[in-house]
Amino acid sequence: GRLSVARHRHSLDYTLDGCFVKLTHAAHEKLVELHRRHCASPGTGERADAVDLRLFALLLRYKTLHGHGFQAAAGPPVFRLLHERLGVTM
Repeated sequence: GRLSVARHRHSLDYTLDGCFVKLTHAAHEKLVELHRRHCASPGTGERADAVDLRLFALLLRYKTLHGHGFQAAAGPPVFRLLHERLGVTM
């Protein structure tokens, strides 16, 4: 399928193969800037919609985990490292 990005007054809607996620313009601008600073590789022939595809994947991951900020997003290896190196327990 092809990613569709619909721009609305207060948000952007991302849709791909029946999956849907929403993002505010402020959050979109912040994530695009972070991508530009840390991930973008000028001159590598990266697709023009690469940032949108990456944002969709990120948003869909959080939606699958039932919400942004949900701590399970880190995964067991991260929690193991936090415990081993910093003594974090839950």
